[in-house]
Amino acid sequence: MELQTDTAGILGYPIETNVAAAQSFSPTANFTATRIALYVQDSGKSDALAISVVPDVAGHPDTLTILATASNDTASAFAWANFTLTPSLAVTAGTTYWIVADDSAGTGEGYAWRYVSVDAYPRGNAATANGAVWTSQAGDFAFVVYGWTPAAVTISVIADRATVAGGDLLGYMIQLTNTGTEDATSVWINATLDSRLQFASAGPAPVTFAGGVVSFRPATLPAGTTYLYLNTTVRGLFQDNGSLVLPVTAEFFNGVAARSLSTAVTVGTHAPDVVATIASRKTEGDAGSMLTFEVTLRNRGSASAGHVWLNESLNPSLTYLNDTAVSPAALDGQRQSWHLTGVAPGTTQFNVTVQVDPLAAGDTVVANFLSVEFTDTGGTGLVRGRTNTVVFRVLGAFVDGGGGSNPWLWGSFVLSATVVGGTYLFFARRRLRTEEIFLIHHSGVLLVHMSKSMKADHDSDILSGMFTAIMSFVKDAFHYDGQQELQGLDLGKYRVHVRKGAITFLALVHTGKSTRWLLQTATRAVIAVESEYLDMLKDWNGDVRALTGVRDILKGYFLSPTGPSRSMQRLRATFSRFDQTFKGMRPL
Repeated sequence: MELQTDTAGILGYPIETNVAAAQSFSPTANFTATRIALYVQDSGKSDALAISVVPDVAGHPDTLTILATASNDTASAFAWANFTLTPSLAVTAGTTYWIVADDSAGTGEGYAWRYVSVDAYPRGNAATANGAVWTSQAGDFAFVVYGWTPAAVTISVIADRATVAGGDLLGYMIQLTNTGTEDATSVWINATLDSRLQFASAGPAPVTFAGGVVSFRPATLPAGTTYLYLNTTVRGLFQDNGSLVLPVTAEFFNGVAARSLSTAVTVGTHAPDVVATIASRKTEGDAGSMLTFEVTLRNRGSASAGHVWLNESLNPSLTYLNDTAVSPAALDGQRQSWHLTGVAPGTTQFNVTVQVDPLAAGDTVVANFLSVEFTDTGGTGLVRGRTNTVVFRVLGAFVDGGGGSNPWLWGSFVLSATVVGGTYLFFARRRLRTEEIFLIHHSGVLLVHMSKSMKADHDSDILSGMFTAIMSFVKDAFHYDGQQELQGLDLGKYRVHVRKGAITFLALVHTGKSTRWLLQTATRAVIAVESEYLDMLKDWNGDVRALTGVRDILKGYFLSPTGPSRSMQRLRATFSRFDQTFKGMRPL
């Protein structure tokens, strides 16, 4: 509004035929003028005073351009008289407008408009006219311009905490401030929840929740501030040092046009990140011996995990004995499960002790790993994973030695066995000739093929038939006994020895009589390959470049008379001069 309400003076300027008065005003804000009040007196006969609002031209009223008009028959004494404008007039801040009062009554029959001779309204001036000529006056007439401003709404959202973890309650306050004089109508406020936020409550009504969106429908937004609240629960939160964003939009009608607003608030997140590893100090041992697995559980996140489950299914050759975990294992046959709660960030370790089956066959290969599952702090959501895999080889049958033994006798035995065994190995290996090496995945996929004499481009039919026969025999034999070795398969002039590992088969095609050296070397080769590449082979994607290291291991065992040990280089060189059994093979 614009106004000058000093009416304490005694001056009144007459308004009658050919005599008019005007007062200018300049609004400080945009608004719509609807009514004007003047402090006037009906001086003579009762008649209506007409006023108009006109623009400014050169510091005086532009009476040729009428913006709005009004009239009122007022009282015979000075008083505030209201004039309702037709039409309502949208005025602009900083623009000068004039209120012009005029009456056609004769001399002494018109009106008087209260006037003060000082500058009571600095943003406007008074002016009078005799005829068409306007003269500026030093003071101001008394007036008030009434109106309204469109709804002017701002929006903000505040969360009741800066960071959250799973299970926390998270509240929001939505604040809408209307600085206009008119109510905002046709109001919609929508808050879109992150999938990790569960709706709890909101208000004031009416409120709806559908499709992850909370919608508020207040009838109006009056002048001032309106508050809305929204309560949620954080669930299934597994992103550590991440964020939850709540976007909020608003739509409304401000009295003139439709308007829209948007804002958002961000809250940081804390979450658990649980991993586990398993290790064993032994990679081989005797049947019947004790074996300890060291389990390391680590929460790499910044919040506690509500629940952690570790599950272990032992190989049939292993028997669970005990563990040192804080929570005792739940046992179900060969399966052990540990359930831990409130696992804080940091590292926890415990040991699991098992016994190797005393009747386990020598060179039996066993693998062990644990599956890992955990929830967020509030116990919601579930993340699954697994540890690395450890491999253990059984050396031989368990012997319960009763009483003492003679070291000299044992020394003589070892010396004699070495001489006899070495002589046998030398001559036996000269009769043995390995022709083909196949490393086959348990799924039936050929991983590596190395050949002494055949070429894939010339002997493809022979190699295909040989591989098909091996796979058929392997499937039949291992279907009934998962631990046996196959040595009796005949392929024409060739014989086949197959060694089964945790995830691979190693098939050796050879001529001559099978030897214990061949059986042991095959076992060691499978253990070496799976110890180094078990995880890669489990998820092999078909890239043959990843198998380069596997080929090198097989070369070390079967392309060298003494195996891959670097400490035996001189011995290998000596045997190589006399033994042509293992000439260099060509990998296909």
